[in-house]
Amino acid sequence: MSALIQLSNIHKTYHLGGHAQHVLRGIDLDIQKGDLVSIMGQSGSGKSTLMNILGLLDVPTMGEYYFDGERADKLNSDQRAEIRNQKIGFVFQSFFLLPRMNALQNIGLPLMYRGWPEEKIEEKSREILKKVGMENFWHHKPNQLSGGQQQRVAIARALVGEPDLVLADEPTGALDPRIGGDILKLFIDLNLSSQTTLMIITHDPKIAACCRRQIKMEQGHLNELEMVEP
Repeated sequence: MSALIQLSNIHKTYHLGGHAQHVLRGIDLDIQKGDLVSIMGQSGSGKSTLMNILGLLDVPTMGEYYFDGERADKLNSDQRAEIRNQKIGFVFQSFFLLPRMNALQNIGLPLMYRGWPEEKIEEKSREILKKVGMENFWHHKPNQLSGGQQQRVAIARALVGEPDLVLADEPTGALDPRIGGDILKLFIDLNLSSQTTLMIITHDPKIAACCRRQIKMEQGHLNELEMVEP
């Protein structure tokens, strides 16, 4: 495997009311293609800030970030947006599905932004719906779906463009434990079958323990725990 992500001495500092708030303090991290990684930490540990930098939603104050061999921290906002659309999928605790669109239409949004023809978007969206077990719910709007079903649609939307990296921020946080377990199993199965690099941001040690690499974050620092076999 080769490195998809390389972080070197990443710092992030916010200035609030004349005071400097150091959120990330010298992060060094390599993520290999096909990795299944958890970043675990309590609220305020810096894990969401790290995810925003990894997902090119924010830039570090200092340090170097290489994404798939390209110096990502030096890109302008349009270039970062292009990589997000082409290479990164996001799954959040809140599903962020558009209420007026059905499941199939929500899933196809990333491909629409890429300028794909409508028939190819529908074909690919139906294919990924089947992968997440939602092919019979393609015409349902979000308010007609359960929380677990909405999250499956959100996962399908993240995967439809075959991204190199999927970032999942507390993806089971809004779900009851049984449904959350099903969603987590779906993530792991998809990682194994497609070799998509998957990073799960969580505060839950049980979720973190399901990943091959477990990284703990405390006060802006990383500490990698023992790697486990899938």
